[in-house]
Amino acid sequence: MVNPFEKSNKYHVDYHQIKPINKYKFPWNGKRFYGVFPESFQQLPVEIEAPSSAILNTDYDLVVLAYQIWYLTPSIPTCIVS
Repeated sequence: MVNPFEKSNKYHVDYHQIKPINKYKFPWNGKRFYGVFPESFQQLPVEIEAPSSAILNTDYDLVVLAYQIWYLTPSIPTCIVS
């Protein structure tokens, strides 16, 4: 999706990976797999590692938030408190 921006000299692309403080250890067994379902479906957020100050102090023209789908909802690390 961002490949055209990366190939062009007109744009600068930054990446930031959202990482939960308490890592999800894969592979999951059945109990762990079904145990995370309620939190994912209800979109309950978890604490994430803070982004770098360089990311936070930059004005962006476009932000792309890409994430995996867990149980037909955004994955837990991307749940946002409103």
